[in-house]
Amino acid sequence: FAEARKQTERGLYWLKVHLANLFDQDKVSFDERVAWVDENMEWLQEMNDDPLSNREWVSDAKKKNKSFQRLAAIFELFRTDGMTQLPVQLDGKNNGVQHWSAIRRDRKLAVLTNVIPSSTNNDLYQYVADRTYHIMVENENNIDWYDKFTNYWGEGLPRNVPKRSTMCDAYGLTFFGMQRYVKEEGHVDWVDREHRGGAIVELSRALQEGLSSTMEEPNIGKEYLRTVARILNDLNLPLVWTTLSGFTVQHVYNQIIERVSYAELFNRQSLTFASLTDELDSKAQYLAVSPNFIHSIDAAHMFLTIHRMMMEHNISAYSFIHDSFGTYGPNIDAMSNILREEFVRVHRINPLEQFKKDIEERYEIILPDVPENNDDFNIEDVINSEYIFG
Repeated sequence: FAEARKQTERGLYWLKVHLANLFDQDKVSFDERVAWVDENMEWLQEMNDDPLSNREWVSDAKKKNKSFQRLAAIFELFRTDGMTQLPVQLDGKNNGVQHWSAIRRDRKLAVLTNVIPSSTNNDLYQYVADRTYHIMVENENNIDWYDKFTNYWGEGLPRNVPKRSTMCDAYGLTFFGMQRYVKEEGHVDWVDREHRGGAIVELSRALQEGLSSTMEEPNIGKEYLRTVARILNDLNLPLVWTTLSGFTVQHVYNQIIERVSYAELFNRQSLTFASLTDELDSKAQYLAVSPNFIHSIDAAHMFLTIHRMMMEHNISAYSFIHDSFGTYGPNIDAMSNILREEFVRVHRINPLEQFKKDIEERYEIILPDVPENNDDFNIEDVINSEYIFG
């Protein structure tokens, strides 16, 4: 992005969408986000002209603080040379669940993650929050803490409470991990320290039930992957498969032998030496297969998108990380069309079927059949989904 490109009308449109997203306006339509920027142009101009005196661009977020991204986008909006070089980002709407909704052809999740067209820009995190709150209300007389939670969150559970757990669920979140997120993000810091541990456990249980009742279909897929991992563990064989991009995934976790050495320096220090063995770590093989499988699919999607952007449009500047796709504003329309088309390409044939076929051919074994998916929607509909990334 060191080389500036000529700004266009569409490039400016997408820059405004990007700026509105940074100011947390991402729950409305693209046109409404652009309108929000246009309506606040005088306010944004003040921040551009004197950012030190007009500090509304500064966020107080402790994690993923967008302050300097906001300021960079504001500066870009008010450029006067007719050029642009700021990456404009389009983000997936919980990309792990997006892929699982396509694998399982689960219409409910496809709608909630905007995989297929919808009249609204939907929000999976709020859906899980509402499901969890409903569970609390139904059981507040039977389960300790639920009445306290519903009293504290009287108008409903905020979407940020289940957000991190929901993001990680597609990759095989454990109950321990869920408790850690609840603790780290301070969702029950309003509880006195003496009783906070119990509150963490009970809120995590409620979130787990809310997620389980939302992610039924992904859980079927994850269990199939773990079943295959167990079968290969019994044979002491690694999991190896090839994605649609041609990349061969080597899912190999070996057991580690550790040796601890102690040294008397200023105080007693320890240094751990580790060496790999030839034996597979069956627990790691089992636990990691679900996240690695989904990551292999989203990596293939990214690779195929970049390849077509280069070969068909000579676009050579990218700001891609996981499920956030970015390039020059004038190239966003081309990128958006390609990433939807490549998403469809990745999922036309069930990736679980290809996974099964690869392993069977490699080891000359027969694996259980892949669970039948719902066929609740046509994968080709993704082409017309405006908000799958955005």
